[in-house]
Amino acid sequence: MKKILSKISEPKKPIKSANIERAQARKIKEGGWIFLEERPALIGKIVRASRTKAMVAVKIDQSKKEYSTIIVDVDRKTGEYKLDQMEASAHEQIEEGTVFKMYGMVDGVKSFWDGIVTRVEQGEELVSKSGKKHSSWVYVVHCPFEMSYVQRRTAYRIAPGMHRTVKAQFESYGEFVDVEIRDISNAGIGLWLFREPINYGIAIKGTTPGILIWDMFKAEFDFKCIWINQTKQGAGWRLGGTFSLKDEKNANELERLIRNIEMEQLRSKDKRI
Repeated sequence: MKKILSKISEPKKPIKSANIERAQARKIKEGGWIFLEERPALIGKIVRASRTKAMVAVKIDQSKKEYSTIIVDVDRKTGEYKLDQMEASAHEQIEEGTVFKMYGMVDGVKSFWDGIVTRVEQGEELVSKSGKKHSSWVYVVHCPFEMSYVQRRTAYRIAPGMHRTVKAQFESYGEFVDVEIRDISNAGIGLWLFREPINYGIAIKGTTPGILIWDMFKAEFDFKCIWINQTKQGAGWRLGGTFSLKDEKNANELERLIRNIEMEQLRSKDKRI
């Protein structure tokens, strides 16, 4: 019975009309690049967001007022995630079927998506400093079928999961070690490290030499770190900055690779499940 009810409550995948596709194309042209990810990739992104307790801004139905919350749990099997209880004025409006419009920074990219509340559940019991117990609530929402990412107008960004053959190498303890690239454009790059950045010679506002590898493409570059954030669990470091290729001839080849992925994403058909 539970399986039947979950199928009924799950929102149907939206069908895009020609008008919607034309409107999206116009928005891409006027406001910067937008691309849509497949649902399994979105679940992975939301999982990573919940691990760092990323803040999410929420608008309820057609309201213009924004509320803040965080993703507290994600269930990959059911494709659902839970949002923490919001302030009283918001909580009073939320019930099964309530529509959320949300945005937040997912893996360093400003992201927009919609969600429908499938149910409101009892959350963890909270205890105040005085020892008084308080009940809390969470809002269960299905992972989105699509998510929009606003890109920089002049530089298309390849986000995690889109092309995992892209990697960087930095020298650590006398050997070159592969580093996971979270996103990359023609000028900017986001990285994920499992060791402290200083082990690779990386420091805020400092420049560090590295090697960029993309299939058969290989080029030396200088990375300038702009920001570093350690995850709350202490399992790794997220960082981002700009980079410049040491050989300018490689810049055209890198731009071609990025453009190919850009066009592939824009041409891709709706294959979400």
